[in-house]
Amino acid sequence: MKVTQEKLPASRLKLEIEISGETSQKSYDKALQKLARTANIPGFRRGKVPKQVLLQRLGTNRIKASVIEELLEESVKKAIAQEKIEALGNYELLTKFDELLSRFKPGQPLVFTTTVDVSPEIALESYTEHKVQAEEVLYSPEDLEKFLEEKRAERATLIPVEGRNSQSGDIAIVDYEAFNEKGEPLDDVGGKDLQVELASGRFIPGFTDAIVGMAIGENKEFPLTFPEDYFEEGLAGQSVSFKVIVNELKEKELPELDDDFAEEASEFETLEELKASLEEQFRERAIKQTETNIENALTERLVSLDQTELPQTLINQEVDEYVMQTAAQMEQMGINLRDFLTQEVVEGMRERSRDDAIASLRRSLILAEIAQKEQIEPEPEAVKEKLAEYRKDFPDQKVNWAKLEQVIREQLLEELTIAWLRERNQVELVPAGTLEKTDASPTQVEAADETASVANVGAVVEAE
Repeated sequence: MKVTQEKLPASRLKLEIEISGETSQKSYDKALQKLARTANIPGFRRGKVPKQVLLQRLGTNRIKASVIEELLEESVKKAIAQEKIEALGNYELLTKFDELLSRFKPGQPLVFTTTVDVSPEIALESYTEHKVQAEEVLYSPEDLEKFLEEKRAERATLIPVEGRNSQSGDIAIVDYEAFNEKGEPLDDVGGKDLQVELASGRFIPGFTDAIVGMAIGENKEFPLTFPEDYFEEGLAGQSVSFKVIVNELKEKELPELDDDFAEEASEFETLEELKASLEEQFRERAIKQTETNIENALTERLVSLDQTELPQTLINQEVDEYVMQTAAQMEQMGINLRDFLTQEVVEGMRERSRDDAIASLRRSLILAEIAQKEQIEPEPEAVKEKLAEYRKDFPDQKVNWAKLEQVIREQLLEELTIAWLRERNQVELVPAGTLEKTDASPTQVEAADETASVANVGAVVEAE
């Protein structure tokens, strides 16, 4: 088979494939024989239909079209194997099918062109001796105290309020409904006896602020606008009018921060022991976040230098992965995906995750390329040890151990590559909060990659 290759933008490869006359004749004869065996034509026994009758009844073009479809599929597969092309996804036919139909003659060569996506060739001029800045996260005693206050609030006792209007921090039990600009009720927005904490950041901006100051039994109507990035696209950016009635008011009575609290809220018997354990965790978290910031700074610099045009096949796969991760998180929060994930919502999720998915994909491809060039490989023993840990975690479940081993190897390889880059680039640590974040910030990408790593491991574990 004669195959001519031509590189196209966006990691695509154009293939001009010439099918020999002998092959076209064999495929045509084979198709006729198959039709003769299966065609049900009155007046003839199955398998005994003359060729001319078969052509007359079924139509020459119908038979040719069937032959061409089969030839295209088989020829592209053979061409990819023959030329040792690492193709991604399916092929795209460039030659018009009607043109092929008009040119096809059994026994004569047939030439057509198609494209396939291939793995991109990452071409970084330099990935060492860069200077980057990363935020250093330090342990703060204030963060520990804030955490303990949040835990106190979680264990607060709700006391009914009488003789005053609602205040910030109260718990209001309300009935509410919403109407669009035409005054029509929004069926999906509303509820009865909703428990609302009157604190900033609850529900949508302005909702709890409007309730502060209301008395029990009071009705109130006020306008609000849903945020542009609201998770339900049908409401995003929409101006509505809310009607709210306060049924009850309660205030929080916080427990004392003492040994009894520590014993109830943790496995420790004293508050001192609890604080010591939390301080150690907070310090470890600060160190880990600093390490993550350094990693992000390095990979962001490399991503910014890479101008490789990524194939659409890989981009679509990465976007799909992001959408699946988001859906899994929503399901864990108790959201009924069957009711929520309409085609419109899914397309919106795909569009919003596209930039982050591309950045994450570039990061993975760059690290893989560096690892290959620098011959970085994880130690077999390290892979085995990690695999043994998962065997302990999933003793009673069916696991694709070969696939899990590959996932573990890829994770360790990425960690080693990052460590290699850190030794060969200069990182300046700056105070937390001093660096600007881009729209598709490395922190977002890293968080998504971490989620993806967990998802990759989970994908090879199936319940019995």
